[in-house]
Amino acid sequence: MAEFDNSNLSLSVLVPSNIAGALIGKGGQGLISIREMSQCQVQLRREPDARGNRRCDIQGPTVEHIASATHAIACRLFPEGASDCSMTLSIPQSYAGGVIGKGGENLKRVREQTGVRLQMDRENIGEGGDRIASLVGDQRQLGAAIRVAYNGIASANHGIAPGGRGGRGGHAQAMAQPYQTPYYAQHGHGAPMTRQMPHAAPVPPPATVTAVRRFSGDVNDVQLHMSVPPKFIGAILGKEGSEIKRVLAESNCTNVSVTKREAGPDRRVVIMGGLEDCVRAQSMVYNMYTTAAQAAGEDVSDVSVIFMVPQACAGAVIGKEGANLKRIREQASAKVKLEREEVEGYRPCLLQGAFDAVLSAERLIQEQVVTEGAEALSNGQGKRRAEFMDGAMDAPYQNQSQEAKRPRMAVAQDHGSSKLLVPGRAAGAVIGKQGSTLKQMRESTGAQIEVVPQERTMHFPQERVVILKGNLACRSAAMTQVLQAAFERDGQGVFLKMLVSSGAAGGVIGRQGSNLKAIRETSGLNVQVEREEIAGERMVTANGPMEAVLNAAHMVMESAEAPAGGKGGAGQPVPTAAY
Repeated sequence: MAEFDNSNLSLSVLVPSNIAGALIGKGGQGLISIREMSQCQVQLRREPDARGNRRCDIQGPTVEHIASATHAIACRLFPEGASDCSMTLSIPQSYAGGVIGKGGENLKRVREQTGVRLQMDRENIGEGGDRIASLVGDQRQLGAAIRVAYNGIASANHGIAPGGRGGRGGHAQAMAQPYQTPYYAQHGHGAPMTRQMPHAAPVPPPATVTAVRRFSGDVNDVQLHMSVPPKFIGAILGKEGSEIKRVLAESNCTNVSVTKREAGPDRRVVIMGGLEDCVRAQSMVYNMYTTAAQAAGEDVSDVSVIFMVPQACAGAVIGKEGANLKRIREQASAKVKLEREEVEGYRPCLLQGAFDAVLSAERLIQEQVVTEGAEALSNGQGKRRAEFMDGAMDAPYQNQSQEAKRPRMAVAQDHGSSKLLVPGRAAGAVIGKQGSTLKQMRESTGAQIEVVPQERTMHFPQERVVILKGNLACRSAAMTQVLQAAFERDGQGVFLKMLVSSGAAGGVIGRQGSNLKAIRETSGLNVQVEREEIAGERMVTANGPMEAVLNAAHMVMESAEAPAGGKGGAGQPVPTAAY
């Protein structure tokens, strides 16, 4: 194993042997990507310890490097967006006091600022006297938790690093440049730490953002502009553009370029591609930027990125009464400002804060764009919704929408709608990474499929409403794929919950219950139609093996097409009121 630099900070992650392969990746590409993204020395030991864990040693020059490596490891080990991830750490004994803080104040700070629980084990002592600790929380916040924890080391030592244990002493150089506390810690939740070097402050975007490529129409195509002070832009470009070309090639982005000299104070690196490709490119640019700044005797504090939000998806990012923007700011610990002006089909969104926090904000924004904004884009409602969110934050979206108040024309009989509920925890499986599963379902079934945002499902806080539109055959096929995705791990315990209009419920029940009886006998399930109405709809429920549930669901859909009394059924429009 390669020798580590004694002047670096260090941290070790204890990885269970049975998931070490996820960290390593095919041909070692996982470890390689972690090293490239964090610019840390990362080594995974071959032999497991007595508890069956393989030790992954990390060393890097600054707190941000260690935090970035931790975040990259978490992304390899845990599902994206998982909320209850557990990571076991081995922290040098000399760091323990600073990580804990006086009276445990720094552990409390980690919990308050990131939502992650960091606990030091008093009994369990690791290799070389290391302190064993556990990190439990949201996958996207584990790196941020380490940043806050390791900032405590610098704070406890007034900017001078603790002496190392054994052969790992001499951290003064690394800790002489303490990393800035998260954005919100500077706004009423604690003062930022004193810097030992002048810092290269992020520069604001120009009044009108230039060099913007027009929106392609694909929500998976990310475009962002990363600000870099002009005096460091040469380090990003490299000789004859060699460095910027390397970033383009290694990140797999579709475009990485630098804006021309403009009247404004900044130069921007324009990055385009898939989200994770853009993250890799930003990491490479950030490392080149910080290296050049440190060589000039300056400390990089925050970074500034303009994330281009498709205009039609802006409402999904804002959320009801600004709820989504508020959540993104709180979870990412970054400053997030969505501009009102439209530029080439986008609304520029200014992100500022620690680099890891900005990346977290980007992921949260893109999650909203893909999972909720794509439907608004497809039905043309995004711009109207965004304008409403901007101008009427004080009233519920559904109640204030003028479109909701206008009478709607009857939907063609062969283009009806069906609705079902899936567990909230299963919504991610239905949507897929960056909306990929939802897109595949739409393409293969020919149905329109919408996963309704959580804030619009007030009657079902633990579930998500899925709306299917199209002819009966398309909706039946879509119903099958949605249920299979939602309950793929529970084949023997599928819970069917469908919403039908009160009129259509009569068709499901039939005269004197004849249709409902036939559905029960054919499927072998105890299918129920609840008496209570919710927003003019009644719920149909069933529980059993996947095949039986699908059989019952298809029969319910067919029966609802010809409801008793000739009301409701496929011809009924989808209510716009909140569920």
